[in-house]
Amino acid sequence: MKFKILISTFLVICLLVLKHDFAITNSSSAPANKAGSTLSGSGSCTSCHGSSAGTASISYVFYYAGTTVQATSYVPGCSYDISVVVSGTGNTNAKYGFEMDAVSSTNVGAGTFSLTHALSDPVRTQINTIGTNGACEVSHKSAVTNGTTTWHFQWNAPSTNIGNVYFTMIGIYGNANGSSSGDNVVSNNFFITPASVAPVANFIILPNDTVCVGTQVTFIDSATNNGAVITGAGYNFGTGQGNSGIFSSVQPSVTKTYSTAGVYQVVYTLSTVNPITNMPCTYSTKVKTINVIKYPDATFHATVKPNCPGGRDTYG
Repeated sequence: MKFKILISTFLVICLLVLKHDFAITNSSSAPANKAGSTLSGSGSCTSCHGSSAGTASISYVFYYAGTTVQATSYVPGCSYDISVVVSGTGNTNAKYGFEMDAVSSTNVGAGTFSLTHALSDPVRTQINTIGTNGACEVSHKSAVTNGTTTWHFQWNAPSTNIGNVYFTMIGIYGNANGSSSGDNVVSNNFFITPASVAPVANFIILPNDTVCVGTQVTFIDSATNNGAVITGAGYNFGTGQGNSGIFSSVQPSVTKTYSTAGVYQVVYTLSTVNPITNMPCTYSTKVKTINVIKYPDATFHATVKPNCPGGRDTYG
């Protein structure tokens, strides 16, 4: 009897340890394939977390890399900053976690995730490879306890236009009781549309690229926008000649009158963000040279050489 009691006690202890380890596993590293997308087999955190307590939400921001300007489309081959926030109320000693997938309309992985955001924390965030085509997802590596509930990372768009990209994400607001009860699972989905390629700035100079001082010059837009939404456009007329200011959309034409002769480099910039930044994939510039010359000098001077009888007057 004593031996049986010892065996039973040992089994109970093992079960408790296993249960504790299972609870800690998800708080220290999220299991893969739980973001709810078709890529992850529509797996969800609700298989391990349920009986929600309190209230919770999950939100995101999607920016052009290195900016705080929201992106609504993607350019193939370019990178974008994403931040995910999980918040909740009602639980004591709560723990927070998340998972996100990016999927194409044909249910394959779209692009890749990386921890190259300026605020990425590899201690708290991880990249998982899932599926058979090398697709990846991003998730918490270390669940947060009553602290910062924001994760930062980058999404690197596919190298070609694959159509809309669909992001699915799931957040966990758990009560850290070591079991699946009392946890709140929340989700949020969004998609972005493609811009086939980045805009290509270009312009025409009229009447031509060599003009006289005081001539009004017209710069006419001839850019290829490639489906990108231009929110910043402007000309720099050359050193010491000022600029047109920044317009919130493409202007068909802009005029400038040069009052000083010289050779000037005119720069035309188009951008999908405003104010304009120098971040790749958000802008394009075109530089052309204009030569401004003085009017020809048509004056002359007459000189009569004295003491030259029968001489000839000369003019110069």
